Amino acid sequence: MTPEHTKKKKSWNRGRTGVYSEATILKMRASAMGNKRSVGMIPWNKGTKGLTVVSEKNRQASRERMLGAKNPMFGKPVSEERKRVASKRHSGEGNYHWNGGLEFRKKKDDRRSSAYGGWRKQVWLRDNFICKIANPDCKGRLEAHHILGWTEYPDLRYEINNGITLCHAHHPRKRAEEKRLSPYFQELVSASSETF
Repeated sequence: MTPEHTKKKKSWNRGRTGVYSEATILKMRASAMGNKRSVGMIPWNKGTKGLTVVSEKNRQASRERMLGAKNPMFGKPVSEERKRVASKRHSGEGNYHWNGGLEFRKKKDDRRSSAYGGWRKQVWLRDNFICKIANPDCKGRLEAHHILGWTEYPDLRYEINNGITLCHAHHPRKRAEEKRLSPYFQELVSASSETF
């Protein structure tokens, strides 16, 4: 004996007559067989060549436009000199995406250097990989913060005593907040560097 949940369920219209009309039954049968033409359905593009319907007059007009004065380079080979000129025009400073090249990238991505990575690691090691404002509000990833700003004090960028380890929640978000908290951060760093 089979359990109840494994028995096949009967379709709601199995054995019933008069649910669908004869035309609907023929359409469903033809659709299931993949032959839609057998029930009188005519495809939208029957009798045309290709997918688009374009008269010979329109084809001739477009052909003349391509070969005419509007596109003098149509069908002609491009010389190597022309390719070189176009390449030079669209590369480097001539490209509309240009924003300064490697010099710009070096200035912007200075924090990706190995010196910055070493500084950050030394700050974290000094602070034992713990946020210096150790209170219950601590959460998020650890960040090495410059007490005196990166842009205002470039000579102190890689000074270990100019850095402090903070969690993401305690890291200042605005410049005014950074300036307000910098004396407090300096006190914390001086206390930790005495024990380091």
